[in-house]
Amino acid sequence: VKFLMDLGFEIGRLAGFFVYLKNRFFYQPVILTFHQIDDGPEPEIQSKYALTKKKFHRLIEEIERKGERLISLGELIRLSETCPERLFFYPFVAFTFDDAYLSVFRLIQESFRNRRFPATVFAPVHCLGEKAGWNTASSIGGDRIMTLEELQTLYDEGIEIGSHCLTHPKL
Repeated sequence: VKFLMDLGFEIGRLAGFFVYLKNRFFYQPVILTFHQIDDGPEPEIQSKYALTKKKFHRLIEEIERKGERLISLGELIRLSETCPERLFFYPFVAFTFDDAYLSVFRLIQESFRNRRFPATVFAPVHCLGEKAGWNTASSIGGDRIMTLEELQTLYDEGIEIGSHCLTHPKL
């Protein structure tokens, strides 16, 4: 009985060691999803859907400082299908932006003057150019949805575009 207890203890320690190794030497891709980008100063009341430009730029700097690699969601999916083992040996981060708000267009246009980064924008395709009507309580500055031309501009600059839904119903 003592032998079995000692064996169980050693197996538990070994399993813990393997968990440590997995977390220490292997990575899991991170997908960060954003909605709106606030142009103004730090608001007193934080929106769960908005991030300030300053915080966004600090986030990119931190990712670069840590040596993590920014890739698009499409590239992350391609890697998972063609070479999944690479995902465990490199720290990949993908940015996605839901709802294709105009503030995201402005952020990308402004940021691309200094630094390019891959990203994926998901647009509610039947709402292009319209004001967002689904989250009026948390919307900042009456942010509207990008137009087809704005999405095309982003696409031409290397940003992936995807369909978020057709009409973005209130769920």
